[in-house]
Amino acid sequence: RKKGGSIGLMRGDAQSGAGIVLGKHSGRNAVNTRLRELGYELDSDKLNAVFERFKQVAERKKGGIEDEDLEALVSDQGAQAGMWEVSGLQVTTGMSGIPTATVQMTGPDGIERFTATTGTGPVDAVYKAIDSIVGLEVDLTDYALNSVTDGIQALATTRVVLKNKISSDANIAEVNVQTGDEFIRQFSGTGSDTDIVVSSARAYTQALNKMIAWNLRRQAESVKEESTSINPIGDAIQVNEGHVQRVV
Repeated sequence: RKKGGSIGLMRGDAQSGAGIVLGKHSGRNAVNTRLRELGYELDSDKLNAVFERFKQVAERKKGGIEDEDLEALVSDQGAQAGMWEVSGLQVTTGMSGIPTATVQMTGPDGIERFTATTGTGPVDAVYKAIDSIVGLEVDLTDYALNSVTDGIQALATTRVVLKNKISSDANIAEVNVQTGDEFIRQFSGTGSDTDIVVSSARAYTQALNKMIAWNLRRQAESVKEESTSINPIGDAIQVNEGHVQRVV
């Protein structure tokens, strides 16, 4: 009979409710089985994305991936598909040096772009690099960092809140239908990793993706409203290939 470790399952002090901790040798089916036990029914694409992140984290985290870690990874995959994704990240920092971040990102067009910037700290440098690549001006209104589990190798979860930076020519304000007051919509993002800089970058990117999706929808609605409010040819008669039809 095979031992638990040989099929990708480990038993130890830090155990899940089922007495099993997933490890770096655990396969896709083992991860999917545990997610179902936790109440998660993921489609194939979402499961593949979660499993890919699972392998990345499990390779670095000793002691295995616990239930709390696994649930954090599911939440971490809530970013908008087809938007920006951090594909590479390196930071240098210290007491005597200037924090510098080199960030590589894959855009909606599939093209990878990278840049290097400095900041007041490693996370600040990463955020400035992401802003430079994506080309958005945003305000960071909230940043929170928590550990999912105990220990020095605990999985860190970062939550950020962003909003569009106000400018004189930006039509980004919304109106509260009850009070009539204008407000700027805020967007939250979460990211998880054993590296707090990576988890911070993932959270920031997720919030940016939400903001971009909202900006695109708002622009499309604005264009639609303008095109329907003014018909450039009015109630005209148009002739197409000898056929007369009314254009409305």
